[in-house]
Amino acid sequence: MNTMGKLTFRNFLAGNHYHVIIRGNNQQEIFLNDSDRRRLVLRLEEYSGKYNIKILCYALMPNHVHLLLRQDGEISISKFMQAINTGYTMYFNLKHNRSGHLFQGRFHSTLVDSDEYLIQLSRYIHLNPIKAGLTKRIDGYPWSSYLEYVGRRQTTFVETDFILSYFSKKNRQQDYKTFVKAGSYGETSEELQPYTLE
Repeated sequence: MNTMGKLTFRNFLAGNHYHVIIRGNNQQEIFLNDSDRRRLVLRLEEYSGKYNIKILCYALMPNHVHLLLRQDGEISISKFMQAINTGYTMYFNLKHNRSGHLFQGRFHSTLVDSDEYLIQLSRYIHLNPIKAGLTKRIDGYPWSSYLEYVGRRQTTFVETDFILSYFSKKNRQQDYKTFVKAGSYGETSEELQPYTLE
């Protein structure tokens, strides 16, 4: 499977998983401080409930955001992302005394069409901060959903059970932690080779 050759999805269907990326316009930073990051996380929590969108994974990077989403109802992921982008842009422009577009066009989305790809993608998203040099320890980076997966933080809006169900019942969180750390040493599925860790 080569998902990179596929066009961006706009016809979202309930029950499917999608990798969604939003990028800063002209590669500009979209977070200037932790208050900005907290604001986006709060919006993810608020709107995921409002629009019945499940957030399986996320990672906030300096100039882009990775999301692994599932649409559980009839309201499209497009509506959810429009609310996120519009609300955050209004906040950001007002707070930082700027105007104009914050994000680079519309978001990019890719259908996740296999179980293996879903699991590998969760690892890819959680490894982004360490691969980008934002942290030396993956559990030291607070702006991703990794801490929920390893039991270091509890939130109501990140669904970890679905992905963790692929790991052993004995200690799923520890198994997932081992799985993700193995990826930091270059053990990556061929399905994710087209991706460049950012």
